[in-house]
Amino acid sequence: MAAASGAGVAATATTAAVAGAAELSIAGGAAAGAGVVGTGLTVAGVGGRIYSGTEDGPMVPGKPKTPSAAPRGPQRGDSQNAPGGQKGPALTINQVKRAMGQAGLPDVSGYDIEHVPSIEQPNGGSAWGDSPVQHRAWEHGLDIGIPETGQRGRPLIRVTDKALGSMEEAVKTIHHETYHHQTQHQLGEHFEQQAEAYADRIWGMFVRRMERWL
Repeated sequence: MAAASGAGVAATATTAAVAGAAELSIAGGAAAGAGVVGTGLTVAGVGGRIYSGTEDGPMVPGKPKTPSAAPRGPQRGDSQNAPGGQKGPALTINQVKRAMGQAGLPDVSGYDIEHVPSIEQPNGGSAWGDSPVQHRAWEHGLDIGIPETGQRGRPLIRVTDKALGSMEEAVKTIHHETYHHQTQHQLGEHFEQQAEAYADRIWGMFVRRMERWL
């Protein structure tokens, strides 16, 4: 009887420990979800934490709902959210902007250039950056995009960890996206090729003017 009683106590303690760990896990998940919202960044596919109950235990995190389709803007197509951290991307946006200014590249002060950890492309894979649109419209026979605005109310360019891994990709990504803003976010392979050619020309200008720093 003593052994059976002891086993019951152990089982009860184990059950309590498991339940307690699950509650802590859920609380931690809710906090993490709140932290994402608190950044002010729009993260594709994250609509908050969703919970589902089970018959035999406490509620556990469930799968997030599939996000609804949103207007798509052009994209140039893997760390901590804060750029420049020990485990973050190699460069910050401010470092890139200062270097572009020193090289005398075309002015980008008319845009809100903001960091996001990653951007998933519709066909899979991770994009270097994008210039998201609020919605698309027809004007003068053209399918154009009305750009989203950033924290300062200016047309938004988003740059990912992937792009901030090197000066070359950061400069190319930013100017690839400025080209899309200048062409009103028209979609098509022709515009992508032109945007990439423009980005290559800007990088060539940067290299010639900043060669001793590279």
